[in-house]
Amino acid sequence: MSKHNITYHDISKMANVAIGTVSRYFNGEKISDKTRIKIDNVLKEINYVPNFAASTLRKKNSDIYVVTPSSENEAINMPLINGIKFELNLRNIFFSLCHHQIPKFMKKILNT
Repeated sequence: MSKHNITYHDISKMANVAIGTVSRYFNGEKISDKTRIKIDNVLKEINYVPNFAASTLRKKNSDIYVVTPSSENEAINMPLINGIKFELNLRNIFFSLCHHQIPKFMKKILNT
């Protein structure tokens, strides 16, 4: 497969399933185990990596959460941050840590 952006249409053709089935797969809706495995295999074959920015644009909400630790002591913050990261990963929610203490910058992040 070429290096173009992979679409649901491309995946559906490769897995020999309907485009709607691919959509249900990515939205976490119920599809048969056999079909899920077919799509999984195609995604592995093409080394598919989800585009977080594209999926955020498509949705009404972005599933972005901001953590602003009150302490600059990383040893104190890391267990909490690791716990948050673990729980969000279980729910397939993207997690990125931005450690910044400049109030103007933090206000901009929180207003996004």
